[in-house]
Amino acid sequence: MRTGAARGGVGHERRRHRRVPVSLAAELRLGPRRWLGRLRDLSLGGACFEPEGPEAELGAADGGEAALFAPTLGAVPIPVEVRHRQTIETAVIAVGLAFRELPRAAEAPVRERVARSE
Repeated sequence: MRTGAARGGVGHERRRHRRVPVSLAAELRLGPRRWLGRLRDLSLGGACFEPEGPEAELGAADGGEAALFAPTLGAVPIPVEVRHRQTIETAVIAVGLAFRELPRAAEAPVRERVARSE
């Protein structure tokens, strides 16, 4: 069950940047709360985060602001917006994130990862 409704109709792709599959350790922070997990895909505009374990009951509202930390992407906080959550019952299994601003230290590692997978 997906909690974020697709805008623009069925089958309409809203992304400006092509996603590439990855498997990168990451941490998502929403205020004082933190979740460990992995990025399952990445683009120049955002990423899909899969939280680990039972703590995956993210209370993040779509549109909420957060920070993403991924050691292989420059090890700096990347400001993100929660775009949608994919759930099974009450557990969040994936969170779609849009980069609000890609910090300079993260830009080259993100571009390199995306280019490597093309």
